[in-house]
Amino acid sequence: MSQPFFEKSDASRLFFLQEQPPAGLGGYRCVFLPPSGITPPSPLDLSGSFAIAGGLYLFLNSPPQDEAAFIDAVQNYLAKQRLDRARFMWLSNPNESPVCWNPFSLTMEPDGTLGRLAQFPLRNYMLALGASCMISLNDQAEPTGFEIRQNTTGDRWIYLDVFPGKPFYSTDSRVTLSFTGPYTGSLGFGISAGLEAGTDSPGDLDVLDAGIRYYFNDPENPGYLLSLRYRIFSGKGTLPLQVFFDPLNPEQGTRTFFGLPAGEPPLALDSCFQSWVGMPLKLSPEAGGDTKFVFAPYAQTPWAQDTDPYTLIPSGVFRILLPQRLSSDYTQPAVRLLAGTSALEYLGFPADEGNLLYFIPGKPAYAPCFSITPGQDSTGQARLGVNTQDTLLSDQALTSYVYVSSGQTGTAGYYAQPENCVMYHLEQQTPAGTPLLDYMEIPFKALPLPQNLPEQAFSMVPYGDLPNLYHGEYFGSFEIQVLSPARRLTINALTAEASSRKAEAVSAQSAADPVSLGTTNHGWLAQFNDQRTIWQTLTLASARGGTQQLVLAGAEGGNISGVLRDALQTNRLFLVAEGSKFSALGAFLSSVLSIESFSFDLNTEMWPDQETIFIMKYTGSSVLELASDLNRWTGPLDFSEGAVTRQHLLGILQDAVQMAATNTYFQDFAAIIQDPFWNGILALNVFAPLWGLPPELAGLAGGIDPDEFKAHHLGIQVSPVEVQDTGGLPVLTMKESSLFGLIYYNSDSILQQSGPPYQYQVKNLSILFENSAIKQFGCSVELLVNELFGETVRLQNCKQDPNVMLFNGKYQDLDGRKIFTLNNLEANTFKADGRVLDEVEILSASFITETTEEEQKAGKDIQTRFSFQGNLRFNALEGFDLFSFGSEIGDAGKKGQLNFLNLSVKMSFPQASPENKTFTFDAQDLSFNQAASKARRESLYSHFPLKLKGFVQGQEGGSPKSMGFNNVTTPISESSLFYPWFGLLFELNLGSLGALAANAGFTAKLLAAWSPGQSGISVFTGISIPGTGESGKIFSIQSILKISVDQFRIEAGLSPGGHTSYVLILNNIRLDFMGKKLPSSAYTDLALFGNPDPAVRADSLGWYAAYTDEKK
Repeated sequence: MSQPFFEKSDASRLFFLQEQPPAGLGGYRCVFLPPSGITPPSPLDLSGSFAIAGGLYLFLNSPPQDEAAFIDAVQNYLAKQRLDRARFMWLSNPNESPVCWNPFSLTMEPDGTLGRLAQFPLRNYMLALGASCMISLNDQAEPTGFEIRQNTTGDRWIYLDVFPGKPFYSTDSRVTLSFTGPYTGSLGFGISAGLEAGTDSPGDLDVLDAGIRYYFNDPENPGYLLSLRYRIFSGKGTLPLQVFFDPLNPEQGTRTFFGLPAGEPPLALDSCFQSWVGMPLKLSPEAGGDTKFVFAPYAQTPWAQDTDPYTLIPSGVFRILLPQRLSSDYTQPAVRLLAGTSALEYLGFPADEGNLLYFIPGKPAYAPCFSITPGQDSTGQARLGVNTQDTLLSDQALTSYVYVSSGQTGTAGYYAQPENCVMYHLEQQTPAGTPLLDYMEIPFKALPLPQNLPEQAFSMVPYGDLPNLYHGEYFGSFEIQVLSPARRLTINALTAEASSRKAEAVSAQSAADPVSLGTTNHGWLAQFNDQRTIWQTLTLASARGGTQQLVLAGAEGGNISGVLRDALQTNRLFLVAEGSKFSALGAFLSSVLSIESFSFDLNTEMWPDQETIFIMKYTGSSVLELASDLNRWTGPLDFSEGAVTRQHLLGILQDAVQMAATNTYFQDFAAIIQDPFWNGILALNVFAPLWGLPPELAGLAGGIDPDEFKAHHLGIQVSPVEVQDTGGLPVLTMKESSLFGLIYYNSDSILQQSGPPYQYQVKNLSILFENSAIKQFGCSVELLVNELFGETVRLQNCKQDPNVMLFNGKYQDLDGRKIFTLNNLEANTFKADGRVLDEVEILSASFITETTEEEQKAGKDIQTRFSFQGNLRFNALEGFDLFSFGSEIGDAGKKGQLNFLNLSVKMSFPQASPENKTFTFDAQDLSFNQAASKARRESLYSHFPLKLKGFVQGQEGGSPKSMGFNNVTTPISESSLFYPWFGLLFELNLGSLGALAANAGFTAKLLAAWSPGQSGISVFTGISIPGTGESGKIFSIQSILKISVDQFRIEAGLSPGGHTSYVLILNNIRLDFMGKKLPSSAYTDLALFGNPDPAVRADSLGWYAAYTDEKK
């Protein structure tokens, strides 16, 4: 090998070294300046140049533009600085004024020793060469450079000093200065760094600050940075390092670095990288892998400063050594390299010796958005934007990223699963009787071959040997907020194209193809193809004994792939989906789940209208905390509208927390969303179809606004998965899930009194579900009543809106029997505007759905009934108190009443259009409790032996006459009835007919009927005597004897005691025997009267008869 040589410039007496400039330094020059007056031959070899006393070697970062002027400037500078014995000088800016120069130099005495202490400070690192060191050619025959050796009899004066004062002495007591190859002008020396750190003292690599470092804003000192350093190596022993210093280019990694030795036998270094089970991995510098540490600025502020110290970051290729087998009987385990802080995110390699780990320096390391307070940026403001790779990490500070490759296939695998939702499966050989589940490794991403490492490298750091490091409390947060999402973005971008091509190549499987099932601790049930390369479906929940399942598939029901699969295999999964974006990525093959007959539908097509938000949370931190920070969401812009969805979600969550302070329905939900340990699935604003109400509550649909009715939330806590034996083969099956949720419907609308006679709405429906059961139930419905018995009515002393009755609901579980009731237990008194009916006092009311579940399934209309119990009160008609029951005349405070049951207002509507309601007033089944009734003292009922038997609601087109009632003349002016009309039906016992009909009671029916209205009294008093037939006035005895009556009349008058007495008169009674009138010229009037004494109930009749013979 010939020694390097110089050639003289044509423009001056400078001699230029004839070597190619180092890579990346095209302007770099090494020149020799002979003393004035000496003109050496050209070319001039290194030995010849060194033999010229007073010659100067100059290392320049750029060639001089004016060589003569440069020579003068150098000589003047050396003279002024008293560097006349300078032999070597490094100058970065030769074309600037000498006042701007700050060169490094070595002086040499005539005896070959350094003339003075030489120091090469590279900020916080400094190479020191003592004055006693000897300078000589590195080979006397064919030198390629110089070596500076320490005087063996003196102190150790060749060392690397690292602030704050730790010296690393040259291992062979020398420094080299090369004049050929890539290290021309660099000072080279070896040091030894101890790997082991003491309890209170840092290791040598800590002193050298060798590792990976990331930066973020100092929250207590704005404008300054804090940083986190990650150790690369640990263990015991020493690490030999070959150092090269280029004083002019400290950040040029090919010129200034701390190199690690590579060769045979390989150097096995304990690294701080770990396997997925926490075991440290060993790394070995790869031969030809250029393994080293290089300088990077140790940034103190977000703006680069020349005063920033340096840190050392790794560069080059390391071989990942295989884990040691426990014995020769064990199969060599595959390599699984932990990618972050979770054992479920890792890089996978086969059990092969050629697996490589690459360190790529010069990558962005400043995290401007990182904050120890989640959801805020470093200034304390809410973080609204979604970070990209550039905003997560910027190049205002630099560090090293990593990449990996497999020695067997060239490609390594990236694996990830949600940290709190780990997949397990049954091994094929697992006996059915021992259903033990093993961890299920799911292939995720195949990393491309290392072809463009600066673009392929991603942020990944080792987490071994972290104790006692500065700012240790930040490491976990930094991984979650910065490193993990940045790594994910890079890997997804690297594998997106490959995944797309793979998806296109996958054809649909037939039903007969074998599948592989996996489950998680939270109850996911995933179905893959047999090789687990295709994710077919994911069952998230099961209800109604397995007849309902929430099954997720890919877009349009295909395989789960692309962005959706990426999300589901995210280590820190917090997926928030809203609107239509999710539909383009996935679909639920079945979407309805029920709790206690209440149905919830998660069909993605309904999400936009319902404003549904779907959340899958399987990571640390609470839902509320994660919701505030978009950068902790999984694919925020893939599944939602980013900041818009964040605002919507936070509004719902924060409102619920506020509500929980006073509302028990929200307390469970508020606790869940603030619990960092809760993991599961949560859907907000879930479509709850009205047809999905329990059959007993189907009538509520008619009073609910379907556009406003939805579930506040539906949650999937856990789904138990069991192993079933199917003919000796164990199979995973999902049992009924533990669901929770809340329906919280409130209506602010007001029923308008000016509208129809009856109006109805559900004011509130609140149902809290826990563990797939109703925990708390509340319901209130309103019925507006403007009319009763055809009369316009007004609710007296109403507590709510006029004429509105409030029904409150309750729920009971009686030994598995679910009972829903809706009742009004307050007295509601309605004042009637008519002349007959005074008021209707409703003491209790209930609301029920009468249509059975089977009828509802058949599509029949929903039939409901408002059923009332209470008191009727009638006005005392002047001259004849026919209706008897009500307030005493002249004393409204003494109220009588007619106590009734089974008064109804019926409501019906089609299931398809519950807003089309039809109301019907129904008094057909009205019955009376006479024991709880009280008539007025002077009323007909009080003075006549009447028994109240029922109530008549006249049918349209019908009349009392058509029912067999004959008109009774009374003291009041009665008018014809019109529809609608109503009547009280009494029974009047007239005694018996003696021996003629010994077994037949002679009982008449008395009807007191009225039609509603204000203009006048429309009243009908009728009587019906048994056996009279259609005529109403002729009745038969033993079919041969007939009695006829011309007229029925009731008269009222005062008794001697001053009380009202009533007399029923039958005028002109005649006897007809076998068609002949007996006697032919006589007739009889019969008067029947009750006891006029108000203190005695008239239980029997008194009577007298007047016989008139017309012949006499």
